[in-house]
Amino acid sequence: MVVIRALPLGLLAALFIGAPAFAAPDCQTEAQALLKTVEARPMTQRAALILEALEDNEALGCGIVPASHWLKDAALPQGCSLKAFKTCDVPQGVPVAQQVQVDVEPQLYLRVQSAAIQLAATGNLRRPIKRLLQLLLLSNAIQRGG
Repeated sequence: MVVIRALPLGLLAALFIGAPAFAAPDCQTEAQALLKTVEARPMTQRAALILEALEDNEALGCGIVPASHWLKDAALPQGCSLKAFKTCDVPQGVPVAQQVQVDVEPQLYLRVQSAAIQLAATGNLRRPIKRLLQLLLLSNAIQRGG
């Protein structure tokens, strides 16, 4: 009995219920850690860092948005074209300034808003993830010269 009491609680529970001893970090924790890294960089570098992390780290999608989401083109809203993108009515999952909507790369904007809507529908669009997505759009807009 002395040996069992010396085991960490998580490992002890895993032995009895068959659960993993150490759970993977949740998406909000992953997003918060990434925010700290990204916010230490110049604004013009942030979009690339965030996008790379979203493409490489499945955990940032909270089990809802797969990493592959960031690698493919998003569907345009009905009646919308990339040529007239500035006049399109795109549902917003994360609010951004009107000027950011004008200056950001259209496909990136569509992917971010689509992901945000999916995350919000499942209760996963909390502050760290929302902030990451907003920074992604803002940094991209600034990088493009907005």
